[in-house]
Amino acid sequence: MWVLSRDMQQITFRAISIIWTFFATITLAAQENVYSAQSIKSEIRNFRIYYPVNKTALYPNYMSNAQNIDTIRRYLAESPRIDSIVVFSYSSPEGPYTTNSRLSKERGKTAKRFIMSLMPADRQLPDSIIHLRPEAENWQGLREEIVANYHLGDRDRVLEILDSDIANEEKKARLKRLSGGKAWRHIIKTIMPRLRYATWISVWQPILPELPPAEIVKEVPSANLRRIDTVFVPAPEIIFEPETEMEPMLSVKTNLLYDLFYMPNYGFAPAPNIKVEYYPRNSRWTFAGEYDFPWWKKDSKHKYFQILNWQLEARRYFKHDGTHTQHYLYGYLMTNLYDIGFDKEKGWQGEGYGLGLGYGYALPLGEKSKWKLDFNIQLGYLLSNFDPYHAGQPYYGKYYYDWYGPIDSFKRRNQRLHYFGITGVGVSLSYDLLWRDKKYKLKNNGYGK
Repeated sequence: MWVLSRDMQQITFRAISIIWTFFATITLAAQENVYSAQSIKSEIRNFRIYYPVNKTALYPNYMSNAQNIDTIRRYLAESPRIDSIVVFSYSSPEGPYTTNSRLSKERGKTAKRFIMSLMPADRQLPDSIIHLRPEAENWQGLREEIVANYHLGDRDRVLEILDSDIANEEKKARLKRLSGGKAWRHIIKTIMPRLRYATWISVWQPILPELPPAEIVKEVPSANLRRIDTVFVPAPEIIFEPETEMEPMLSVKTNLLYDLFYMPNYGFAPAPNIKVEYYPRNSRWTFAGEYDFPWWKKDSKHKYFQILNWQLEARRYFKHDGTHTQHYLYGYLMTNLYDIGFDKEKGWQGEGYGLGLGYGYALPLGEKSKWKLDFNIQLGYLLSNFDPYHAGQPYYGKYYYDWYGPIDSFKRRNQRLHYFGITGVGVSLSYDLLWRDKKYKLKNNGYGK
């Protein structure tokens, strides 16, 4: 799809404004009071609101936002008439395209709500005059910033990659390899923050054939056009609260591999389990607790599969966008008790303790779905104290520990297992059960901390 550069976009809007002015002049000339064509003005103003990485809310103290908000407020209050506003929103190119596309759309929506919140109550803008143009990845802006602000020795090579006729993902890959990754790290640190913004262009014209009775009218000696001078009174404290956005707070999940568990010599032996994961606000870290509770027995066959297992996890997701998806690492602590018997000749009873590390990947099942598939594997150390046992011969409903020493020296849990290796594998179905509001406010006369 053909996308205009920012310069071409501004030229296009200036052309539209001139055409609009021409037809407005013809219309006014047909009225009883003829106005001077030179007195009809049009103006295009360009403002920017910057966003931190992976954020769609407005942070007033980020970069130059505080100064820009002041300028925007004064402009909206003093402009006699606003004909239309077009909001272009962007993301920096370093992340996946699907994420960048979503970020640019949400940033445009935030900018629109913010603009409307700044208007006085008696001069609210119709929703229809504010148009959104999400542009996803800001590659044109990246090139302009490289030309203006990149001063490393491989600058020409960076521009050559940006100008090459290859896919954007390949451009990213080549930039990451350039100079051993130094160029890409420098770009992310110094240039990418200036590419994440929503910019809006306002086209306005002070054409006022009728005067509202509450306005102050002054005659302009040099022309027949009457102009309204609006008295600007500083607005009271403005609280900007965008439309309610929701973020997940708590998910529940079950490990399908355990639910469909099969044991040799035992057959189908489902191991029901549940895990709860809590998502703190605005954090890569989450905390989870798991409980596994298969409690099956078949006395006639001397078969037992009884396990109670508890596990606590602290996870850290690589992706920091509030969705808690894709790659993550975690540490865990676990404890359990068990009674496992395959037949009348062999069974084990004991307790275990363990700790270790794990890796996982959370795959969303749809762009805005509450469902995910969570794949994980964990390695660690397990210490188990246990006793082997067997059924009596003949069997009268009693089992005996496998102990052949003096009875006085017998102690329960007299055997110990030290194990290091895989301690868990999962393919879990996850559902985001509880959600909470995302609330961002501008306080203290329009600025927040």
